[in-house]
Amino acid sequence: MEFDIREIYCAGHFGNWYECAWPNEYKEFLKEMKFWGFNWYSDWFVTTDSGNPENYYCSSTLSQTLFERKRINFKNAYKLGFNLDLIIAPNHVFLDQLKEEYLAKTGKKETGQHIFGQLICPSNKKAREIILKNMEFIFNYLCEEKVYLNSLTGIAYDYGGCLCEKCNPWILTWADLMKEIYQIGKKYHPQMKLRFLTWWWTDDEYELMEEYVKKNEGLIDAFVLHIGYDKTIYHAKKIPLSIKKLAFIHIGYGDKEIQQGDRDVYGIFGPVIAPERLEKTLKNIYEDKADGFVLYSEGCFDEINKAIVGSISSGMAKNSIDAIYEYIKRYFTEVEKYIERWKNFLLLWNKDKGSVDLEKAEKEFEILKENSKRNWRVDMWEARLRIEKVNRKIRSIDGWNKEKFELIEKFFEEIEHLYRDIYRVGPVRHILKVHPGAPSWYGNYLKEKFEIHKEA
Repeated sequence: MEFDIREIYCAGHFGNWYECAWPNEYKEFLKEMKFWGFNWYSDWFVTTDSGNPENYYCSSTLSQTLFERKRINFKNAYKLGFNLDLIIAPNHVFLDQLKEEYLAKTGKKETGQHIFGQLICPSNKKAREIILKNMEFIFNYLCEEKVYLNSLTGIAYDYGGCLCEKCNPWILTWADLMKEIYQIGKKYHPQMKLRFLTWWWTDDEYELMEEYVKKNEGLIDAFVLHIGYDKTIYHAKKIPLSIKKLAFIHIGYGDKEIQQGDRDVYGIFGPVIAPERLEKTLKNIYEDKADGFVLYSEGCFDEINKAIVGSISSGMAKNSIDAIYEYIKRYFTEVEKYIERWKNFLLLWNKDKGSVDLEKAEKEFEILKENSKRNWRVDMWEARLRIEKVNRKIRSIDGWNKEKFELIEKFFEEIEHLYRDIYRVGPVRHILKVHPGAPSWYGNYLKEKFEIHKEA
């Protein structure tokens, strides 16, 4: 089962591993991705939390530092032979560009999509000029270092959008904006193709885009098709025949998004593994004659999922179990009896962490740890065990007492150990914070804590 396009999208933002990694560390990561079979690399130039780097040449700002790191990463990927894809949310701009007269209208659409972020309205002439200037700066910034893009991929939502009347329907306003940006980019990156990522598109928007494709024949090279949580095939029912099909595969959770009542996404409870979901997804898109995929990752916690997808899609492994064996041999141990035991241990965590027999799992892990290489990959799984053990104890206590509050403090100590000592990240933001994906008891904990403080 081999695909032409095997892309790893390393979304470097929000304080995740990709944003924090230093250049040589990142280069080693890229070499590992090459080993696992990926042949395309993508990222985006983050504007969240940052001012326009063009305006701050006299000091080393966060914006400048992040842009510099991104360019180095793209250049190293380029030197390693990866095809390069730049992913953009075009009307999401820098903090110092958010002038009141330019702002997009945000909120919730009738169709359910949330319009949020640092957004300005592309139907406003001056705001549109800012958007286009931002993009030209990025195209030139890469070109200065002789780093050339093979693809430009645009997303309409999360971030993106505007609910004003002039921008309605947003999907067409966005498509025309992407077209204009693409035409600018081609001056700097002549081989660059245009892709549309369908993250959170509605059925109506797919229909509108079908007409748009007909009117703009030859403009769009591929649709990168959104796959919903716990799904193994993209939502789109009808795709123009002239367009390549790529699947947008989310590897930031296990075989199930919800485990033990908790939203177990983005590595908040530790590393994730999804052998069944990912193997089935690859099989489904292969049978649907997809040209490949874009693999969406938010850090190092989903590393084994990268190995599963990369090795199956490149022909290195026949299935997810073969891929897991190869992963264990590369990073944990080459002793056959421990390879099998590692595989069994890892498969405990794919569907429901609440069903894991923790006493047995802890005893088994101690044996595995003693007979394996000691590295951060092993440490991740140890942290997963420790976090689950505390989480279970918290759940077992009805009501609120001193012991429960002490256990919750212990829970966050374990989380801090995971993030700081193993993931090696600093302040994380947005979706990567523990609170948005917190344990199911967290809401009641905040209420109880507030009441205690109020009484005091």
